Amino acid sequence: NALNESLERVGVSYIYGMMLHREEMLSLWDKGLSKILHDFVASGKIKNIGVSVYSPEKAIQALNTVGIDMVQLPTNILDRRFEEAGVFQLADKKRKKIYIRSVFLQGLILMDINEIPEKMFFVKPIIEKLESLSRDLKLSRQELALRYIKTERPQAKVVIGVDTPKQIKENIKGWNKQFNSSLAQKVKKLFNNVDERVVNPVLWPN
Repeated sequence: NALNESLERVGVSYIYGMMLHREEMLSLWDKGLSKILHDFVASGKIKNIGVSVYSPEKAIQALNTVGIDMVQLPTNILDRRFEEAGVFQLADKKRKKIYIRSVFLQGLILMDINEIPEKMFFVKPIIEKLESLSRDLKLSRQELALRYIKTERPQAKVVIGVDTPKQIKENIKGWNKQFNSSLAQKVKKLFNNVDERVVNPVLWPN
């Protein structure tokens, strides 16, 4: 019913892809969920099936699951857990699509250092280091975050949430800034092994 309502609201006969919203739903794949979703594909209502994940382990599980075509995951200038786990290489090997979200780490990468709440004090050294790099490269943190992803993950699709047309224009401008691979390597070295408490919002204090 939800799928039919979405098709009617958008005014199309099919949608490109449907993603499971939680990685835990993978546990239902062989318990009937796979059949339900592939019946939608067979009916022509959706073209691709995917899942949104939070951990490299679940990303690998999804990529190894027959019938899943795409995986959405968080990756950014500070968070390279999925890269180090070989997720992107596996996606290339399996010829499956990757969608990257959280390029700004839920806004933390762009946050004014003075506005970081006291309970998040542990992120300040990282943000200060990022701000210093931003000044050295003469790029805003927004530009730095976008160009890094574009340089390192050229095959992936990037999902960015915005509230205004102005934000869209700023993101496009940042995306188009020049940023060579040597600078990407410098970034990797500078932000090597960032504490998971910083890059995983699930671990942030409430």
